Amino acid sequence: FFRVTIDKECCLNENQIFHDIKSAAIEYGSKVLIIDNLTYLCNNSDKGDVASSFMKKLKSLKDQGYTTIVIAHTPKLSPFRPISDCDMAGSRRLANFFDTIIAIGRSSQNPSWRYIKQVKGNRTALNKYGPDNVLICNLTMMDDALRLVTITTDFERNHLKVISDDDESLRTNVKQLKEAGYSYREISREIGISKSSVGRMINDE
Repeated sequence: FFRVTIDKECCLNENQIFHDIKSAAIEYGSKVLIIDNLTYLCNNSDKGDVASSFMKKLKSLKDQGYTTIVIAHTPKLSPFRPISDCDMAGSRRLANFFDTIIAIGRSSQNPSWRYIKQVKGNRTALNKYGPDNVLICNLTMMDDALRLVTITTDFERNHLKVISDDDESLRTNVKQLKEAGYSYREISREIGISKSSVGRMINDE
């Protein structure tokens, strides 16, 4: 790996950044580019026109023969429902430009388990790791590095949290979503209880 970073002292515009990325790739003879992360390079990725312009520049790298892997955040990821491309931070237009989108979710079965799901497949290939066949991995230290070690494959639904009718469990679920940044309205929609009930559970210490 050759790691390059943006010099924060320089006021570089988007065109200059992409020019420098390509220049570095040519210098080091790289054909695979990993961008970490999308939000860092595109601060206004939540705005559709800005996101589209940015993704077209990324696509131009692909058209020039570079394989480009982009890391993106998921600011809100519900533990109760399947992951989709809509969970990616930024404008929904972003997902339209990616050939393939892979997401990593937390398993409800074990705190050290993660599951890997392909939420958007390539047009020329089958979606091998969809909701009925996600990769189950163990997050562990190996050779002084943090790694995901594949355990098996499984249905995604087996690794999602189940909404319980039990008052205490329901209260815990509500508070977990609130801590994750969900609004009362979003929690109400996720769990299927009234907005006033959500407020009561959060404020009832």
